[in-house]
Amino acid sequence: MPVSDKQLAANRANAQKSTGPKSPRRVKSLPNPIACKRLGRVLLLPGESQDRFAKLVRSLEAEFLPETPNEQLLVSDMAVARWRILRGWAFDAAGVSYEYSRQDPSARDQHPIIRTVLALRAVADNSRHPALLCSGEAQYQRAYYRALSRLERLREKKNQLAEQNVSPADLTHSDETNEPMPCE
Repeated sequence: MPVSDKQLAANRANAQKSTGPKSPRRVKSLPNPIACKRLGRVLLLPGESQDRFAKLVRSLEAEFLPETPNEQLLVSDMAVARWRILRGWAFDAAGVSYEYSRQDPSARDQHPIIRTVLALRAVADNSRHPALLCSGEAQYQRAYYRALSRLERLREKKNQLAEQNVSPADLTHSDETNEPMPCE
């Protein structure tokens, strides 16, 4: 049902009188916990922790306090990028640990730093693993900071609209970040 101009003006006038919420703001999880689990199911690999991923999402939500679906999507993008960086670090450590354990028994007399260098060399010589990790980490760092930058721009725009007494609800949402949630 369309709202009349008179009603819209009255709504805006009442909104200006608002002093905001009286209770502390509650941090929302992804649009709902089920959506967080769905995102985890498509993102997480066997052996990765749904609880740790959910904790990462909650910590980013607590820091950035997303208020709109677009802000929530950007915070989710940041969580995914950060998770993939952490995964790369875990893969790197696992690869070195694996090569460390495979070393010849005579190498066990060597200093641990030398053994680690030998393990790193074995990883580098036997695969493209290090190059892939470096390029993946850089890619996910860019994705994280791109989402953060978009979130900051979206909030700046929202603040500018508030200064002009225009409610973001009166506008259509930005197509720049309007993406559907995965698996929904």
